[in-house]
Amino acid sequence: MARNNRFYYNTRYILPVMIGMIVGFAFSLLCTPFYDCDNSFGLFDSNFSKYSLNRFKKFAADEQANLFQQQNDDFEPRINLQGKPKKPSKTGKIVRPRYASVELKIRYKLFIGVISTTRMLSNFSIFLNQTLSTVSKKVTFFVNNAEMNEKILLETTPPGVNVVNFNDDRDHLLPFHSLKYVIDNYAEQFDWFFFVTDTTFVRAYKLLDLVNHLSMSQDLYMGYVENKKESIYCSLSSGIIFSYNVLIKVSSQMEWCTKNSYSENSSDNIGRCVLHSANLACTNTANGRNTTYFSSVNFDFDYSIDQLIFSEKFNQSLTVYRVKDIETMKKLKLYFDVVEMDEIDKEIEFIEQDMMITACDTPEGCDSLIWPLGVPPPYKPTSRHEVIRFDYFNLTHLYFGTDFDVVTIMPESYKTDVEELLTYSLENLNKEIPFRYQFRDLLNGYKQFDPTRGSFYIFDLLLYDTLQEIQIHKRVNVMRQLGLLEIMPMPYVTENQKINLIITFTAENNYQDILRFFESYQDFVLEIKEIAEKINLIVVYLTTDNQMPYEKELFAYIGFQIKELTQKYSSLIETTSRIIELNVTVTKINLYFSESYRQMLVIDHVSKSVSGDGLILMALPCVEFKSEFLNRVRLNTIKNHQVFLPIPFSEFMPSVIYPSNMTYFPSEVEINKNIGYFNMHTYDFVSFYNSDYLESRMNYISSNKIVEKFVDDVTLESIKLYDYSIDLYDLFKSNPKINIIRATDQALKCRWYLMNNCDKPKSSNEEKERCFKQKENSLGTKSQLALHLMKNYGQLTRN
Repeated sequence: MARNNRFYYNTRYILPVMIGMIVGFAFSLLCTPFYDCDNSFGLFDSNFSKYSLNRFKKFAADEQANLFQQQNDDFEPRINLQGKPKKPSKTGKIVRPRYASVELKIRYKLFIGVISTTRMLSNFSIFLNQTLSTVSKKVTFFVNNAEMNEKILLETTPPGVNVVNFNDDRDHLLPFHSLKYVIDNYAEQFDWFFFVTDTTFVRAYKLLDLVNHLSMSQDLYMGYVENKKESIYCSLSSGIIFSYNVLIKVSSQMEWCTKNSYSENSSDNIGRCVLHSANLACTNTANGRNTTYFSSVNFDFDYSIDQLIFSEKFNQSLTVYRVKDIETMKKLKLYFDVVEMDEIDKEIEFIEQDMMITACDTPEGCDSLIWPLGVPPPYKPTSRHEVIRFDYFNLTHLYFGTDFDVVTIMPESYKTDVEELLTYSLENLNKEIPFRYQFRDLLNGYKQFDPTRGSFYIFDLLLYDTLQEIQIHKRVNVMRQLGLLEIMPMPYVTENQKINLIITFTAENNYQDILRFFESYQDFVLEIKEIAEKINLIVVYLTTDNQMPYEKELFAYIGFQIKELTQKYSSLIETTSRIIELNVTVTKINLYFSESYRQMLVIDHVSKSVSGDGLILMALPCVEFKSEFLNRVRLNTIKNHQVFLPIPFSEFMPSVIYPSNMTYFPSEVEINKNIGYFNMHTYDFVSFYNSDYLESRMNYISSNKIVEKFVDDVTLESIKLYDYSIDLYDLFKSNPKINIIRATDQALKCRWYLMNNCDKPKSSNEEKERCFKQKENSLGTKSQLALHLMKNYGQLTRN
């Protein structure tokens, strides 16, 4: 029964497939005659119309005819070679402008021309040039003196002042000579042109703000019309503003203008020229902005300023013309600086009120307001590792300032900052009622430095309220926002400067330190020719008169390593990358002096072997560096300007951070918080130019009056600075011309080395403290030291 059911189910699925195949073959056989027969079939007469059948037969016949023609025709393609291949047209080399602004025809905003005299150049030109050059790319003074040649002009012109002299003593033509000069040289470079006399004080930023709000497409002849009946000409003394379009129109009529300059007043001559060329009269209003001018005739600043403070016309004036002396100009500059600061404060206050009004209409609502207004929002950490912590402090101590400190005495700079902010907070609390609150104590202080906005402080103050005669607590939030960032101009430097690397070896070094250094120098310097050609190695042996046998063996081993490198890279070392050996001998006692003593002792000897413009890099034998670090040394060390003190990544004690069963240590130090730390307490890595060192040395000797302490006559070169407990950092810090840049460098690493006694002779208190910090931090993290202690606890108890 089961077998019959299985057969039933199999035939149930196979039977429809078989029937479909049979029906398909039958229909294909029936449709075949349509392709080769012309007569109709009675089988389809009832289902197909005659029109449809004829249409199908015609389509089949056309397809057969096309196929037959393609098989029998001998088709030959025709190739048109006329005028081919095309020869490239000979076009000249396209020379593009040096600057994109020239190609895009982007012009500067404002040109300022000052009509002056040779007598007044030494008086007003320096002041006007300093004040006006802050807002204009080009400030030019125009004079006319037929007796002054180019040599005399250069001798009489103040430094930094651009003066153009015309050999024409006709004073009434000087403005047109100036206009012609500007049209020929600067017409296509500026949008607006401002001409004024040299006895006029100009509010530079107000002038720039005016032209920034004017449309440069309009024809504008703008200035001040003096009180003359039916006058339509702008006064040159008060200043005239020309648009680019007006200046171009004047250039086409310059010949007419010079012929018709019959007036002794230059303002009338210029106005007559503009009226003829551009059909424009003087105006003091444009684009809804009105300008005012003030005449200083019979003006005494000290006497008149008390009344003019309340004059709106004086406070809003663009220029003050016919100023008699330079002292009045300086007083006007100081006064209007205060006026502009008040205007900025009012504008800031208006913007803050507008922000408070419109904040509630934003999608975030009123909560979008961030205190203080206008400061970027606080940094939002993406993980717990990026949370910016608060420093806790009181008036004397700082708690948990770093990961390694619990409590430290507040640094002097930190303390000064807190005292200043406390004074500021108390002044704001007493704004409504003066002297109401008196400071008693700082209960709690918190500081958070946000790199996006600045330092945020929270003060819990204990105050005495003189009105209620009780002590109260108040919490004050203070924000010291970041100042304005600006790009400081720096001298041009390249990465092609050759470095003189100084490494000092003493008897305290071991064989492992020596071997690691020379292996590192070989792998990262000598193996790469481009790097090796830009560096010299100066090896200094700090030895004593009576060397012990093990000391002789140690220095002999160093000499052996140098000899091996010299033989292996003989062609390179003999030509470009030299290895120089210097022997500095000291007494047995001096050998164990402080690190600063050794540093100054070595550089005092080495500087005599290096050229004045040589770049020097002092480092320790534990150093591991790469080409990136050497390039940063070249870029960050600037002659006569800057020295570089990089902060290395120092390795922890290997026996603490690595497992005890580890047979070898990694070949490179990895940047990891469990491997090492950035050693901010070392000043042993310094790069500087030899000329800067010599200059700083002389400056330190003269400023500290060291020569006067000697009874006998001595030369500055013979004074030994290493006897005065200073290091190179202190030396360069005393030179006001030299900047010091100090930053961490991931490409500079230092292997762990054993630090000996910190309480050495010739050590300053600051150096001793830095030494103790290094010894404490160089062992390992707290967790690593605890684990190491637990593992060796049994051995320690037995000992």
